[in-house]
Amino acid sequence: MAIQGRHTGTQNQTRPPSPNGDNGNGRDSRGRFANGSLRVKVSGDPESNPAAARQVHTSALSGAVYAEAIGPRFAALFHGLNLGQSAMTFVEDMLRRMAPRDPLEEMLAVQALLAHARVLHLSTLANQQQTPDGIRVIHEYADRASNTYRRLMLALAEYRKPPRGGNSFTAVKQANIAQQQLVMNEKKALPENATNELGFEHDGITDHERTGIQQTLPAES
Repeated sequence: MAIQGRHTGTQNQTRPPSPNGDNGNGRDSRGRFANGSLRVKVSGDPESNPAAARQVHTSALSGAVYAEAIGPRFAALFHGLNLGQSAMTFVEDMLRRMAPRDPLEEMLAVQALLAHARVLHLSTLANQQQTPDGIRVIHEYADRASNTYRRLMLALAEYRKPPRGGNSFTAVKQANIAQQQLVMNEKKALPENATNELGFEHDGITDHERTGIQQTLPAES
């Protein structure tokens, strides 16, 4: 969906309002571009104003794609509601709440929204399948889209808070003995395959040795 409203002529040129309520250049009195049933809020001319161009190319375009993904399939379920315009408002508010701090975070947030729209589209398409093969294939694509969304969110979280560099840390212990201060540094290496799953603590015994111990235990009578 293309956003209409090109500026022509000089900046000082004034035009009478058109029958649809805009000022003759595609924008209404509140600075919103009209595109059929969708309205886009901009703070200036997106062809020359960087802030306005950012509004068009982040929330407006992603909102239009999101509206296109849900509109044709769900519009009939919401009588009296402009679902497309509601989708535009939702995307704008979502980006505001995600609060991207720089252009990279902004692009990751937009891609996550588009991946979310893809999941909605594929999930709806999967519900329309009648054959087992069709159901399986579309659900596989929907699962892949969900995994893409998950990877984008993990990438955004890691970009915002990078992991601690290196694979070791130093613990400082302090003790006061006979009015003498002793400080000891202990450097512990973290395992390369550290996870957040519960398991046995590392006790210095290899898996092979532990298996041998388990095999030599006497059987219970």
